[in-house]
Amino acid sequence: MKKVNSILLSLMMLGAVGAAFAQTGNTAGNETESRTAVRSDAGVAPVIPSMFELIATGGLLDDTLVRNKPLAAAFESETVQTLANGTQLVRRVTTRIYRDSDGRTRREQIFHSNGTTPSPGEAAQTVSIYDPVAGYRYSINSAKHTADRYKLPSAPPQAAPFNDRIPLNVEILRNDDPTGVVRKYKLEPPRVEPLGKQPIAGIEAEGRRVTIKVPAGAIGNAEPVETIYETWIARDLRMLVKSVVRNPASGEHTLRLTTINRAEQPRSLFEVPAGYPISDMGVPRTDVTPPL
Repeated sequence: MKKVNSILLSLMMLGAVGAAFAQTGNTAGNETESRTAVRSDAGVAPVIPSMFELIATGGLLDDTLVRNKPLAAAFESETVQTLANGTQLVRRVTTRIYRDSDGRTRREQIFHSNGTTPSPGEAAQTVSIYDPVAGYRYSINSAKHTADRYKLPSAPPQAAPFNDRIPLNVEILRNDDPTGVVRKYKLEPPRVEPLGKQPIAGIEAEGRRVTIKVPAGAIGNAEPVETIYETWIARDLRMLVKSVVRNPASGEHTLRLTTINRAEQPRSLFEVPAGYPISDMGVPRTDVTPPL
């Protein structure tokens, strides 16, 4: 997971333009390669996947090296989208996060697109290991008993206070005009409401509600779209422990920490299982900003 300047900036990009990504992304047969990007006073960032995919990553905010904070945590996330005929589409994800005292992390995920609830002990469908000590990230295919290994591009970022500044000068840029003209849509400054602190699964978290209005036309919307983000962060653990996102285009998304154990975790959790062949995949791309 690439570190971002602000978790709320990342949420802004996802909610504001993620629902329109399929409409503005590459389409076979189109003469113009359509792209959308978000630019703010925190820099330029690309359109990234939907809020559902962010929620599915669990509660780790970034790849910052966090030492001496071991844990095993479980998260449940749910996306509920209501269609025009009243039909509800429900998608659920269970994510298990492990971290040891050296800062290694392991993420296991179970996806349930039909809205069913995962069974206790159900095997993970995706497993990834982030090992800043050895300098590698692993993607494990449990079905094929294989693993892909990626060299981390640099030393892992060290723990520091969150930069959760809310960008005030945000623009959405689109180049889907056949003439090649890049259109810019300036967003109003977000409305920010502190929510205080509350315990979630026994962990103290600090909450905030951010409301963002996307102007008409910015993502193909005829009318302005308002998205509300409620986030609760445990700063000591550097984790997002709860979020509620309401977006009229993509429905309501929730993520919540359900259980946490702060004991040291077995080293074997952060190793590729014996007998799994490892394929070296090089260094992951970091130049993910699309050209305009």
